[in-house]
Amino acid sequence: MRDSDEDVAAAAGLPLTACAKIVDQFKQFDRQALWFQGLHKNSARVASLTGALAVIMAILGLALKKDSGQGLSLISYSEIVFSIVAVAVAISGLAWAFKERWLLYRHQAELCRLLKFRFLLQPSRWLGMQGGAWIDRALTEISELKIKTSIREAIEAPLPRFSLAQADATLPAEILRPLVDYYRCKRLALQQSYLENRAGQNAAKIRFYVLLPPTLFFLSVIGAGIHFFLEYLSTVRHVGNLERGVLLAGLISACLPVAATWARTIRAAFEHSRNKSRFRAASAALLDLDRCLLADTAVALRSAVAGGAPARIISMHEWQVREVISASESEPRPQRVTVQRDLRVSDGELAGETPGADSVDASLPMQDMLWCEQILHAEHMEWLRLMVETEWYG
Repeated sequence: MRDSDEDVAAAAGLPLTACAKIVDQFKQFDRQALWFQGLHKNSARVASLTGALAVIMAILGLALKKDSGQGLSLISYSEIVFSIVAVAVAISGLAWAFKERWLLYRHQAELCRLLKFRFLLQPSRWLGMQGGAWIDRALTEISELKIKTSIREAIEAPLPRFSLAQADATLPAEILRPLVDYYRCKRLALQQSYLENRAGQNAAKIRFYVLLPPTLFFLSVIGAGIHFFLEYLSTVRHVGNLERGVLLAGLISACLPVAATWARTIRAAFEHSRNKSRFRAASAALLDLDRCLLADTAVALRSAVAGGAPARIISMHEWQVREVISASESEPRPQRVTVQRDLRVSDGELAGETPGADSVDASLPMQDMLWCEQILHAEHMEWLRLMVETEWYG
């Protein structure tokens, strides 16, 4: 969202200075969203873990009720401590609405991001420098969203249609070219990088939280079988010194399902698997539209070539740089993908001709960029619906 001095200089014809107030508001909402997201995640993990430990301590207390001494006392104290912590964290999370505040501020931040690029894709609003009041009204509406009602209304409302206005279908070539360059560099490339990175990060979490519950369940079944076999040897075959083995096998078969429930609770609270599928699908759709935007921009700029000389398709040098994040001891972390593009269209790339100052038909590239905004808006709303409906235990 933030534009450096180099970005502003490279896109001198775009109203990036007018977008500064949108960026400032975005930063404020983004900081608050990250803060409450951390509180929600930590509270959900702490509440679910201490709750599971409280149940495990209760099971151990029942299994060792015939014993006496410090061991049983320590288990009893641990059970009440874990129970108090789990209840306290859950109540504090509900009272302060960590999840609701996180989703609200994230929704407001994404609306600011959408607002900036929606403003840039409506040149009729800013070519005459009349867009300041429109931005102020939109920011006021975003700031006035409420926790309890606005999120529910947002996920139930139909998606807006990002249609191209007739006044924006024709643009000067010196406006269209930096607009496409800026959009691909600051919107598409960064968004695709974000989606790919998030999908890779979720892959490791999915493998862990998907495999752990059934693994623990089947281990508990095996523990129950071992418990039966040892008890059979002890009572029927009169094999001695198996009491501790019987007790241990019974505890394993009882405690492992509790741990499996904890893992399923964390998985249900964050929906890693379905978010990975969404990220992959959105990234693929943006990549396809990016190719269309390249071709349609070339077609639009042909009419701006002096003398009507034919121009070839714009040559965009594009590559990916993969950077490996430091691997942990247990499992290597997914690669972090950074998409870098040389996006600017040089005059030489249009068969050596210099574009004229006449307006060109920009309807195709403008519609491609609006479609990208439509996809990104739909992706955000789908994420918001998914997270609103997730179970919350923090």
